[in-house]
Amino acid sequence: MRRQWPPCPVYIAHDHMDRPEDYARDLSGGVAGKIVHLLVDGWIDAPSRELYEATYYTYEGFLQRGLEAISRALAIADDPGNRVRIVRTRSDFVAARRDGQLALILGTEGGKLIEERLSNLDAFWRLGLRHIQLNWAMRNQIGASQSNEIEPEQPGLTDFGYRVIERMNQLGMVIDVSHSAPQTIKDVLRTTKKPILNSHSGSRVLADKWQNLW
Repeated sequence: MRRQWPPCPVYIAHDHMDRPEDYARDLSGGVAGKIVHLLVDGWIDAPSRELYEATYYTYEGFLQRGLEAISRALAIADDPGNRVRIVRTRSDFVAARRDGQLALILGTEGGKLIEERLSNLDAFWRLGLRHIQLNWAMRNQIGASQSNEIEPEQPGLTDFGYRVIERMNQLGMVIDVSHSAPQTIKDVLRTTKKPILNSHSGSRVLADKWQNLW
């Protein structure tokens, strides 16, 4: 019997749960789709805390971990029993809704995985990545994170970061500024020609912390 979906689809803008059983729970709970962050700008699964903390200050390994993560996601979607559809175009939303599948937008929390090469950005696009949250907990090659907010120069986008924004616009990728420094967000708004996303920030009037917005 065809599943009876809620009249209004529910989409989650930020989630890290990326196992088949997580996707099954999403579907059973009425979630129609979500952005799944396959990676963050830190090696969360590092075998030691020392190795994890070391990744704050390096780009080594992020490209490889990004490729492995996206390969796992594609393999999960290839199994019809998992009822997952990778969203590459708008039509994938329609098809997922029609077929009772979870619409999955592949994303990353931080841009270290593309290193400092637009060709890597293009390659991940071709593999299915449709979302990049520019920053996580630290500055990267794209721009300043929330942790840099109190630095005197109020750093924002780097020269490479401006090129990333322009290329993401051209490709049609979702630009997410959660965790970015205020100046980074301002630079993005001055540069982008398409809407952006702030997937998980609140108001500083309610909670005065760096992640939240004035």
